This record gives sequence, structure tokens and C-alpha cells, in this order.
Amino acid sequence: MLKEMQKRFEFLFKSYAKGLNSIKTLRKKRRSEIVCKRKKRIGTKRKKRIGTKMKGKKIKILPSYLKKKLRFPFGKLFTNKELIQFLFQHRQEFIIAVGDFVAFQLISSRISPDVIIYDLKNKRRRVKGAIRSVIAKFRSRQIIVRNPPSTISNELEKNMQFIKRGKPAKPVKVLVKGEEDLAALLAVIYAPINSFVLYGMPFKNRAVLVKVSYTNKKKAKKLFRLFKTK
Repeated sequence: MLKEMQKRFEFLFKSYAKGLNSIKTLRKKRRSEIVCKRKKRIGTKRKKRIGTKMKGKKIKILPSYLKKKLRFPFGKLFTNKELIQFLFQHRQEFIIAVGDFVAFQLISSRISPDVIIYDLKNKRRRVKGAIRSVIAKFRSRQIIVRNPPSTISNELEKNMQFIKRGKPAKPVKVLVKGEEDLAALLAVIYAPINSFVLYGMPFKNRAVLVKVSYTNKKKAKKLFRLFKTK
């Protein structure tokens, strides 16, 4: 009797173990299927992200014949003193400063620009000392973009479209790794009407102030269309 009981117990234990193993194998299969599905989904998402990045790599190159045109001021020329005096009366307007030296002048004169676009260079040389420290200490939200010289990258263009919404609640610094000279053109295109776009003209020791209007926007868009896409 005992032997029969032992045999039955062994038989039941083995069948129970087999059942457990089969359940475990089924669970493993289901887990592997779920993991495979998730990997496929993640793969499709990553592909989409790569696609947007690839689009961002497109750049618009400034043709050589347009360089002479852009040397002429797009707005009104001001000396440093004249610019500060004018902006003191219009501090409530939306102010966009393009260039390290222009931004430094405004901040050190207690005029807070709403947007600063800078590249830590002045006259093609790295800025040091007061200019660098004043811009670094300026409290703001920061965006970093890549933009090669004499070009407008898609990355710069996309990251500047926030100015369409007007004056931000908190000032924004756009640090350009490369060159920010042509960002003034985008600022005129995207900034709301009656905004002020400032940029420097180092060879004339003057600053240019552009009051954004429909005519200025049309001019900027015409110039922008002449850029070569690569």
C-alpha cells in the first residue's frame, strides 16, 4: 500500500511540475512577444526622431552677391548713447538684441532685452572679461543651437520661432555655436509688428535698430528666399 501511495504521489508531483513548467514557458513566450512589440514601437519612434533631426541639418547658405546688400543697415543707425537714450523711452516694447556687444551695452545700461542672440564672439574674436561675465550673469532661460558662419540652419530657424508669440514672460538667451550674424534677418521675419530688433555694425562702430513693420518683413522674406538651400 505504501509503495502504491508513493508511486501515486510521485506521479502527481511530476504532473504538477510539468504543469508548472508549461505555465512558465507560456509566460516567457508572452513576455518575449510583449518585449518584441515594445521594441518595434520604440524603433518606429526613434526613426521619426531621426527624421526630424535630419531635417534640422538642412542649411540655407548666404550667396556671395548678397553679402554686399546685407552690409547696408536694415534699419536706422545709432551711436551707443543715442541707442540707450531711445530704448529708455521704449523699454516696455519687445526688444531682441543680436550680438554680444549690443547685448552687453543694453544690460550694463540697465535695459533688459527680452531675447539675446549671441555667439560669444565680437569681430570674429572670442569675447572675454566684462562682456562674457555680464551676459553669463543675465538671468534668463537658455537655448543652445548650432549655426555655421554665413548660413541659417534649420535648427536656428526652428528655435527662433517662439518670438512669434511676442514678449516672453522670462528673458531668453539663444547661444549660437558658430555664428549669429544672420539671426537678425530671422528676428525681423518672425517678430511681431512694432518689435525692436537690434544688431551691431562693428566696422561703422554703430548699432542698427529695426522697428519691425510689414514692409521690413517683406524685405527680409525676399532676401531669405534668395538663400541657397543645401
